[in-house]
Amino acid sequence: MKRKQIAKLGLTLGLVGAVGVGGTLAALTAQSKEVKNTFAVGKNLTANDLILDEYDLQDDNRTADKSKPRVQKLNFQNLMQGDGLDKDPTVQIKKEGTAECYMFVKVTGLDALNAQGITVNWDGTHWKKYSDSEKLDGYYYYIDDKNSSVIDPSKLTSDDIKPGDGFYELESLFTKVTVRDNAELYKEDPEQEGEYKAVDLADIVVQACAVQAQNVDNIQAAYSKLPEGFTSGGSTATE
Repeated sequence: MKRKQIAKLGLTLGLVGAVGVGGTLAALTAQSKEVKNTFAVGKNLTANDLILDEYDLQDDNRTADKSKPRVQKLNFQNLMQGDGLDKDPTVQIKKEGTAECYMFVKVTGLDALNAQGITVNWDGTHWKKYSDSEKLDGYYYYIDDKNSSVIDPSKLTSDDIKPGDGFYELESLFTKVTVRDNAELYKEDPEQEGEYKAVDLADIVVQACAVQAQNVDNIQAAYSKLPEGFTSGGSTATE
């Protein structure tokens, strides 16, 4: 099938901090309402301890530009079948004064996009799916190179993860989005014979949530402490 260029694809990554992360972000698409969530679990995690962002793009709208400030969403435009797109949602954690914690991310939109022929290359070494479900959407938790799920920010070094401005970047959830050759990016316009228009595609939405490790014995116990706003997608604040 001939590759067809799409006029615009609002594929964005909405980043919402959780648990000690101020409820930042939100625009999922240009037409979406702003989404703000605030979560807090544990007395020693604050809204300034976590950052969730990604690299902006170069003028080609495909390649990460590491010289630009990091951003909280991306809009890919003029996509074509076969495209490979840089995308690296990354959790950063403050080194000084941050409590030991378990780190979770909640991701939605991947299953819907996969069904339409758009996939991501997930980091399965450091981000593990919490459940055995075959679905891509859901909850993932972080483990380090020593197979520990507890993060001690005071012991992180530049050999472990990349430091910047007092924060350390955990390994990115994924680094690239691929548009397969059979991706369903367009459909015939019923109002204009012989013309095509872009289909509606799901947004990739990522949320991060840290749970203080004190008095929490394992990842299952940490998961049970995730706030309702994080697990349900609503807005809440718990102490």
